Amino acid sequence: MNDTRRDVVKRAIHFQNPERIPMFYFNGDLSKSDMVLVVCEDWAMGPAQDEVEWGFTWDIEPGESSPMGVPRFTLLDEWDKLDEYIAHSLPDPDRADRFRRLKEVEVGDRYLLGSTFLSGFTVMMLLRGFENLMIDLYEEPEQVKRLAEAVFGVENRIIRLMKEHGFDGVALFDDWGSQRAPFISPQLWREHFLPHYRKQFELVHSLGMDVFFHTCGVVYPIIGDLIEAGVDMLNLGQLNLNDPPRLSQEFKGKVCFCQPLDYQKAGLSGTREEILAEGKYIYELFGDSRGGLIPEIFDYEKMGWQPEKPENTLYQIEAFERAMNE
Repeated sequence: MNDTRRDVVKRAIHFQNPERIPMFYFNGDLSKSDMVLVVCEDWAMGPAQDEVEWGFTWDIEPGESSPMGVPRFTLLDEWDKLDEYIAHSLPDPDRADRFRRLKEVEVGDRYLLGSTFLSGFTVMMLLRGFENLMIDLYEEPEQVKRLAEAVFGVENRIIRLMKEHGFDGVALFDDWGSQRAPFISPQLWREHFLPHYRKQFELVHSLGMDVFFHTCGVVYPIIGDLIEAGVDMLNLGQLNLNDPPRLSQEFKGKVCFCQPLDYQKAGLSGTREEILAEGKYIYELFGDSRGGLIPEIFDYEKMGWQPEKPENTLYQIEAFERAMNE
C-alpha cells in the first residue's frame, strides 16, 4: 500500500485494515503526528491571554502551564441574564478570523481534526457554575434546555464551517466524570444531553466528517450511549478508572480508541519498564489488524507537567512501536 497519513488514520477509525497503527501527537513535535488538531474557538485572548470568547475570563494559578483555570466570575449567575446573553453575547460562529490557525500548521497529507476544544456540558458549566447547573437539572430543566440549545447551536454552526475549510473530523472535549462516578445519573444524562449529542454527531457525519470525543473521569455507564449516538474516536482521559478489560470486551471493534497512557501515573511519572508495559497492555486491549486504535502521545516536558523526565515522551512512542512489532 502507498496510503497517505490521512488514509491510515481513516482506515484505523473505520476498521479498514490500515497498513500500520497511526499516532496522534497532542503536543510536542507535531511533525511526527498522523493527525493535526486545530482549535477553532478562542480560549486565551486579550493582553493577559485570560479572556474566552464565550464572555468570561480565567483566574489562572501562577506558574500554570495551561491557559485555562477557573472562571473569574459566573457569567450566568442568575437565569434572568440568559435572554440578554443569547441575544448579544454568544460567540459569533461566522467571525472572519475563525479559522486563522489553519495558516499556522503544515497539514500536508495528514488527517485534519478541527476542534471547538471545550464543548457542550463543559461550556454550560463554565457559564452557569457547576453546582448551579447540577441543581438546575432538577429545579430549572427548561432553562437548562435553553442554554444547551444555545451552546450546541454555536458549536453546530462552527462544525458546518469546518467542513468548508477541509477538516476530516471534529474533536469535542467534554468531561463527564469525577474520579468515582459520572457527575449525574445515566438516566438524567440521557434525558438532558444525549439528544443534543446525537443531533450533533449526526450533523458531523452528514458532512462526511468523523467524531472525536474526549471525556475524563468515570464515564463507563455512558460510553455505550456515546458510541450508539455516533462517536467514531473515543478519547478516555483516564482509561484505568473505567475497567479496561470490560471496555475491551464490550466495545472493541465498535469504536476507535484514541488512547494515551495513564497521564496521572505511568505516562507522567512511570519508569521506562512501566511505560512499555502499559503501552503493550493498551495495544493488547484495543489493537487489531482491522484498526480501532490510535495511540495519543503527550510531551509532558513541554506541558510543564514533568520537566525533569523528558525521556517519558520518547518512552511512550517506544511503547506503542514495540507493541505493534511484537
